[in-house]
Amino acid sequence: MNGVIVLLLLVVLTKITAKSKLSLWIDEAQVANFIGYPFELDIISNGKMSPYLQQPEFNNNIPILPPTVDTVNLTWEAGDEKFTYWFDGLKSLNTALLYHPLLSIPAYGIIPKGPKIFQMSIPCTGNGEGVADLILGLQILDQSENPIQGSPIKLKLKKQCKAFVTTSLCKSECQNGGRCNQFSECDCKQGYHGKFCEIDMCSPSCENNGTCISPDVCLCLDGFYGKRCEKALCSQPCQNGGRCVQPGFCWCTSGFYGEACQYSYCITPCKHGGLCIGQNKCKCLTGYSGDLCEK
Repeated sequence: MNGVIVLLLLVVLTKITAKSKLSLWIDEAQVANFIGYPFELDIISNGKMSPYLQQPEFNNNIPILPPTVDTVNLTWEAGDEKFTYWFDGLKSLNTALLYHPLLSIPAYGIIPKGPKIFQMSIPCTGNGEGVADLILGLQILDQSENPIQGSPIKLKLKKQCKAFVTTSLCKSECQNGGRCNQFSECDCKQGYHGKFCEIDMCSPSCENNGTCISPDVCLCLDGFYGKRCEKALCSQPCQNGGRCVQPGFCWCTSGFYGEACQYSYCITPCKHGGLCIGQNKCKCLTGYSGDLCEK
């Protein structure tokens, strides 16, 4: 069966029309540009990932994006609830043909209440011809910091790329690894922009080996988030004042230890507001004394 027909059947048979809650979709006009059929492609509907995205037939039959499509417009809204998002995987699997995707919004933030469009740019490098794979990874947490059903969302798309035919040279040499294209303009490498790729897009730089993907937008490695990838995610919340500093690693305050700082060096808790500062050793508030501040 034709891949487009299979895709249409999956969408129609599982579609949820209401958008009263968290939703993310690609509108009819955009989809028509991709495959020639106008229909709305829901990624998240009514607070949940659309069922057909979890079926193998979806990824097996999704059409290849044509070379003329360099930008995808996505629309989302949160409704009355608060949702936090971060893109934890946004990359090209064939960087010789396709640059890493670029976002028009920060890689981490709050989803707007009302409908708002953002863009994902997927430019080919022009260095060759073929089909390139790209990955879109998206994490969404509700106001209780729990992932929504289906999160993290992982979409694998394909795009047809063609080689550029260079007919003229740029007036000035492209900087920072940029390449002169057929329009006599510089195509910049990831993390740079400007007429000659002379501007570093993220200042200060992304932390924890994050990658600058658009002006002041960092793509973080798994386990990190924040505007500069300065924050880490721990599988268990750090306890007793501990702070998550690396994925799965809590920096514990004095007197505590363990993966989540859940254990105290003081077998018997310090009394009267005392602070455990070593093995069975308490630092007492003024007016109290004793090993456990019991006096």
